[in-house]
Amino acid sequence: MNLTLNQLWIEYKTQHPDGYLYSAFCRRYNDWRSRRDLVMRQSHKGGDKLFVDYADGLFVTHPLTGEMTLTQLFVAVWGASTFTYVEASLSQTLPDWIGAHTRAFTYFGAVPHLLVPDNLKSGVLKSCLYEPILNASYQDMADHYGTAVLPTRPRRPATRPRSKTVSSSQNDGSSLSCATASFILLPK
Repeated sequence: MNLTLNQLWIEYKTQHPDGYLYSAFCRRYNDWRSRRDLVMRQSHKGGDKLFVDYADGLFVTHPLTGEMTLTQLFVAVWGASTFTYVEASLSQTLPDWIGAHTRAFTYFGAVPHLLVPDNLKSGVLKSCLYEPILNASYQDMADHYGTAVLPTRPRRPATRPRSKTVSSSQNDGSSLSCATASFILLPK
């Protein structure tokens, strides 16, 4: 969408007929814009990208010993809708990583055109801007489902996937809403 400052001013004037003239509007807009952090806006088409990552999860308490174990949350987020799948596992190993993907695909009832992981070692052996090297099993899973894998750019927080945004927002002391959540028992 190519929205010009003149179009914004026209829209503003229709809502505020006695408002600023164009030059004053531009000055105030530029003042406002200079106080904002610049961010890269990304637009996503439906079904195009699924952002995947892990985050520290919840503690599971063993019913007999009382031992507490930290779980890992697999987070999968659609780029266009932010429709999210979250699953707890005991590790971030390759079987957990691939299994979580397949269960997410089943949950969504769809497979994306592109998977965007955040360079997890289980899936991405070497992160590189131009030619990342994927784990062979992860690449085989992607080939089996007819999707591609394009890891995020290394050391570029501005291009972190939505899954990282969702997972980090849950680690700030806020709680997950479980009113509509589905839970799957972890294997023993």
